[in-house]
Amino acid sequence: MAPGESTVVELSFDTKSYKTSINKYATIYSNDPSQPQVKIHLSSKVDAVPDTTLPYALSPQRFNFTEKNKKQEIYIENKSDNQLQLNFIDDLFDGLKMDIKKDKIDPWKTSKIKFEWKGEFQKENMARSLTFSMSGQDTTFFSIPIVIQGTNPTPEPAKKEPVKKDPVKKDSEKPSLDAKKK
Repeated sequence: MAPGESTVVELSFDTKSYKTSINKYATIYSNDPSQPQVKIHLSSKVDAVPDTTLPYALSPQRFNFTEKNKKQEIYIENKSDNQLQLNFIDDLFDGLKMDIKKDKIDPWKTSKIKFEWKGEFQKENMARSLTFSMSGQDTTFFSIPIVIQGTNPTPEPAKKEPVKKDPVKKDSEKPSLDAKKK
Protein backbone atom coordinates (compact mmCIF):
# COMPACT_ATOMS: atom_id res chain seq x y z
CA MET A 1 0.00 0.00 0.00
CA ALA A 2 1.11 3.50 -0.62
CA PRO A 3 1.61 5.89 2.31
CA GLY A 4 -1.73 7.19 3.56
CA GLU A 5 -3.75 4.30 2.10
CA SER A 6 -5.78 1.96 4.23
CA THR A 7 -7.31 -1.48 3.85
CA VAL A 8 -9.68 -3.79 5.68
CA VAL A 9 -8.29 -6.91 7.32
CA GLU A 10 -10.89 -9.54 8.15
CA LEU A 11 -10.04 -12.17 10.75
CA SER A 12 -12.09 -15.26 11.43
CA PHE A 13 -11.59 -18.52 13.25
CA ASP A 14 -13.57 -21.74 13.20
CA THR A 15 -15.01 -22.68 16.60
CA LYS A 16 -16.39 -26.11 15.63
CA SER A 17 -13.80 -28.03 17.64
CA TYR A 18 -14.05 -25.83 20.74
CA LYS A 19 -16.55 -26.19 23.57
CA THR A 20 -15.40 -23.51 26.01
CA SER A 21 -13.68 -20.14 26.07
CA ILE A 22 -10.99 -19.57 23.47
CA ASN A 23 -8.27 -16.97 23.00
CA LYS A 24 -6.40 -16.46 19.73
CA TYR A 25 -3.87 -13.89 18.64
CA ALA A 26 -3.16 -12.50 15.19
CA THR A 27 -0.17 -10.36 14.30
CA ILE A 28 -0.19 -7.95 11.38
CA TYR A 29 3.24 -6.94 10.14
CA SER A 30 3.99 -3.74 8.22
CA ASN A 31 6.93 -1.69 7.02
CA ASP A 32 5.85 1.23 9.23
CA PRO A 33 8.93 1.96 11.40
CA SER A 34 6.78 3.50 14.16
CA GLN A 35 4.54 0.43 14.37
CA PRO A 36 6.08 -2.58 12.58
CA GLN A 37 3.53 -5.00 14.01
CA VAL A 38 0.10 -4.94 15.59
CA LYS A 39 -1.02 -7.85 17.77
CA ILE A 40 -4.77 -8.44 17.91
CA HIS A 41 -6.38 -10.52 20.66
CA LEU A 42 -9.53 -12.48 19.72
CA SER A 43 -11.56 -13.90 22.57
CA SER A 44 -14.76 -15.92 22.45
CA LYS A 45 -16.96 -18.05 24.64
CA VAL A 46 -18.26 -20.98 22.61
CA ASP A 47 -21.65 -22.19 23.79
CA ALA A 48 -22.78 -25.76 23.38
CA VAL A 49 -25.13 -26.38 20.48
CA PRO A 50 -28.70 -25.83 21.73
CA ASP A 51 -31.19 -28.70 21.66
CA THR A 52 -33.51 -26.80 19.33
CA THR A 53 -33.02 -26.51 15.60
CA LEU A 54 -32.80 -23.31 13.64
CA PRO A 55 -35.95 -22.25 11.80
CA TYR A 56 -34.03 -22.18 8.51
CA ALA A 57 -31.48 -24.13 6.52
CA LEU A 58 -28.73 -22.84 4.19
CA SER A 59 -27.42 -24.67 1.16
CA PRO A 60 -24.53 -24.52 0.48
CA GLN A 61 -23.12 -23.12 3.69
CA ARG A 62 -19.95 -21.73 2.05
CA PHE A 63 -18.58 -21.23 -1.44
CA ASN A 64 -15.52 -20.37 -3.54
CA PHE A 65 -15.30 -17.98 -6.46
CA THR A 66 -12.86 -18.99 -9.18
CA GLU A 67 -11.98 -17.48 -12.54
CA LYS A 68 -14.22 -20.15 -14.12
CA ASN A 69 -17.02 -19.90 -11.55
CA LYS A 70 -17.82 -16.26 -10.82
CA LYS A 71 -21.52 -16.80 -9.97
CA GLN A 72 -22.88 -18.55 -6.87
CA GLU A 73 -26.29 -19.05 -5.28
CA ILE A 74 -27.31 -19.84 -1.74
CA TYR A 75 -30.76 -21.21 -0.93
CA ILE A 76 -32.45 -20.37 2.37
CA GLU A 77 -35.29 -22.65 3.35
CA ASN A 78 -37.78 -21.53 6.00
CA LYS A 79 -38.37 -24.61 8.17
CA SER A 80 -40.90 -22.98 10.47
CA ASP A 81 -44.57 -22.04 10.59
CA ASN A 82 -43.69 -18.33 10.76
CA GLN A 83 -42.59 -15.85 8.12
CA LEU A 84 -38.88 -15.03 8.37
CA GLN A 85 -37.24 -11.71 7.55
CA LEU A 86 -33.75 -11.91 6.03
CA ASN A 87 -31.50 -8.88 6.63
CA PHE A 88 -28.00 -8.27 5.32
CA ILE A 89 -26.17 -6.57 8.20
CA ASP A 90 -22.64 -6.47 6.82
CA ASP A 91 -20.84 -4.22 4.34
CA LEU A 92 -20.67 -5.66 0.85
CA PHE A 93 -17.00 -5.72 -0.09
CA ASP A 94 -15.67 -4.32 -3.37
CA GLY A 95 -16.09 -6.62 -6.35
CA LEU A 96 -19.04 -8.62 -5.00
CA LYS A 97 -22.56 -8.17 -6.36
CA MET A 98 -25.47 -9.59 -4.34
CA ASP A 99 -29.15 -10.03 -5.24
CA ILE A 100 -31.61 -11.21 -2.57
CA LYS A 101 -34.67 -12.58 -4.37
CA LYS A 102 -37.06 -12.45 -1.40
CA ASP A 103 -36.13 -10.98 1.95
CA LYS A 104 -39.44 -12.16 3.47
CA ILE A 105 -39.56 -15.96 3.39
CA ASP A 106 -42.98 -17.52 3.91
CA PRO A 107 -43.36 -20.64 6.07
CA TRP A 108 -41.90 -23.77 4.44
CA LYS A 109 -40.77 -21.80 1.36
CA THR A 110 -37.31 -21.13 -0.04
CA SER A 111 -35.55 -17.96 -1.10
CA LYS A 112 -32.20 -17.56 -2.79
CA ILE A 113 -29.37 -15.09 -2.77
CA LYS A 114 -27.39 -14.70 -5.97
CA PHE A 115 -23.76 -13.62 -5.81
CA GLU A 116 -21.44 -12.59 -8.59
CA TRP A 117 -17.74 -11.80 -8.29
CA LYS A 118 -16.91 -8.83 -10.52
CA GLY A 119 -13.58 -7.98 -8.92
CA GLU A 120 -10.05 -8.94 -9.85
CA PHE A 121 -8.53 -12.24 -8.84
CA GLN A 122 -5.42 -11.66 -6.77
CA LYS A 123 -2.43 -14.02 -6.68
CA GLU A 124 -3.31 -15.33 -3.21
CA ASN A 125 -6.64 -16.63 -1.95
CA MET A 126 -8.84 -14.03 -0.29
CA ALA A 127 -11.20 -15.18 2.49
CA ARG A 128 -14.19 -13.11 3.51
CA SER A 129 -17.57 -13.63 5.13
CA LEU A 130 -21.00 -12.05 4.89
CA THR A 131 -23.25 -11.75 7.94
CA PHE A 132 -27.04 -11.81 7.95
CA SER A 133 -29.77 -11.73 10.57
CA MET A 134 -32.94 -13.77 10.36
CA SER A 135 -35.96 -12.47 12.25
CA GLY A 136 -39.05 -14.48 13.10
CA GLN A 137 -40.15 -15.42 16.60
CA ASP A 138 -36.48 -14.92 17.53
CA THR A 139 -33.59 -13.21 15.78
CA THR A 140 -30.58 -15.28 14.83
CA PHE A 141 -27.40 -14.45 12.95
CA PHE A 142 -25.37 -16.40 10.44
CA SER A 143 -22.27 -15.80 8.37
CA ILE A 144 -21.45 -17.24 4.98
CA PRO A 145 -17.73 -17.89 4.45
CA ILE A 146 -16.49 -16.98 0.98
CA VAL A 147 -13.13 -17.65 -0.67
CA ILE A 148 -12.02 -15.80 -3.81
CA GLN A 149 -9.57 -18.30 -5.26
CA GLY A 150 -6.15 -16.85 -6.08
CA THR A 151 -4.51 -17.14 -9.50
CA ASN A 152 -1.26 -18.47 -8.04
CA PRO A 153 -1.43 -22.25 -8.31
CA THR A 154 -0.64 -24.21 -5.20
CA PRO A 155 3.01 -25.19 -5.43
CA GLU A 156 3.74 -28.89 -5.56
CA PRO A 157 5.74 -30.22 -2.65
CA ALA A 158 9.44 -30.59 -3.33
CA LYS A 159 10.49 -34.03 -4.47
CA LYS A 160 12.38 -35.94 -1.84
CA GLU A 161 15.57 -37.45 -3.15
CA PRO A 162 17.91 -39.54 -1.06
CA VAL A 163 20.89 -37.69 0.30
CA LYS A 164 24.07 -38.85 -1.43
CA LYS A 165 26.95 -39.36 0.93
CA ASP A 166 30.54 -38.82 -0.10
CA PRO A 167 32.35 -42.15 -0.20
CA VAL A 168 34.64 -42.70 2.75
CA LYS A 169 38.25 -42.63 1.57
CA LYS A 170 40.64 -45.21 2.80
CA ASP A 171 43.75 -43.98 4.63
CA SER A 172 45.87 -44.89 1.62
CA GLU A 173 43.73 -42.57 -0.60
CA LYS A 174 43.93 -39.55 1.74
CA PRO A 175 46.67 -37.05 0.97
CA SER A 176 49.56 -37.11 3.41
CA LEU A 177 50.66 -34.04 5.35
CA ASP A 178 53.97 -34.11 3.45
CA ALA A 179 52.12 -33.87 0.12
CA LYS A 180 50.25 -30.76 1.33
CA LYS A 181 53.46 -28.94 2.35
CA LYS A 182 54.95 -29.15 -1.14
